[in-house]
Amino acid sequence: MAGSFTDYAAKAILGHVVGKAAFAMPTAYVALFTAAPSDGAAGTEMSGSGYARKVTAAADWNAASGSDPSAISNANALAFAQATANWSAITAFALMDAATAGNMLVWGYLGAFSELAFTAATSGTFTSPGHGFSPGDSVVLASEYSGTALPGGVAINTVYTVATAATDTFTLTGVTVSASGGGTVRKVATLTINNGDTPQINVGALSIKLA
Repeated sequence: MAGSFTDYAAKAILGHVVGKAAFAMPTAYVALFTAAPSDGAAGTEMSGSGYARKVTAAADWNAASGSDPSAISNANALAFAQATANWSAITAFALMDAATAGNMLVWGYLGAFSELAFTAATSGTFTSPGHGFSPGDSVVLASEYSGTALPGGVAINTVYTVATAATDTFTLTGVTVSASGGGTVRKVATLTINNGDTPQINVGALSIKLA
C-alpha cells in the first residue's frame, strides 16, 4: 500500500518547515476504508462489527533509508481487533491523528501496484502497454498524465472492474467512454474480512512516500 499526503498534512508540514507554525508530532492511527478518501475528502471509513483504528508507535515504523529517503514503511505487523461480524470490502487506508474523528494525514488504496499511463477511445477500449490486468480485477483512474483530460464517462476515486483484457488493452464493466482522453490507472486490492477474522497489515506492506 502506498500512501500520499492529504491537503491538511501538506499544509501543516510546509508551514512547519518554513517556520510559520509548529506541527506537533502526531500519534498515527491506521484506519480502513470501504470507499477511498482523497487529499481533501473524507471517504467512508469502516464502522461497527468490532472495527477500531490501529494505533501505532515510533517502533512500528522503519526509518527513511539512504536508498530511498522519501519513503518509510511499517517495521512490524499491524493487527486490528477481531471482527465480530462480516465487514464491508476494504479498498483503502489512511493514517489519522486520533483514535476517532481527528485529522487525516495520509491515504492510499490497498495493494502495492504501480500507476500506469493509459489512453481511452470512444470505442470503450483503454490502452496501457503491458498493464498486466485480468478480467475481474479492480482498478482506479486518475487524471495526472501529461495534462490530458480524463475520458468522458469515468471518474477519479471510483473503483471499476476490468471486463476484458489483452496484453496492451482492456475494457471496464459498465463504462461507456463518451469522449477520448487519458490518465493513469492502477490495480486495487480488496480486503475481505469475515466474522472472527483478525485483520493484519504485514511487515513492509504499508509505505508512505513524500512524492
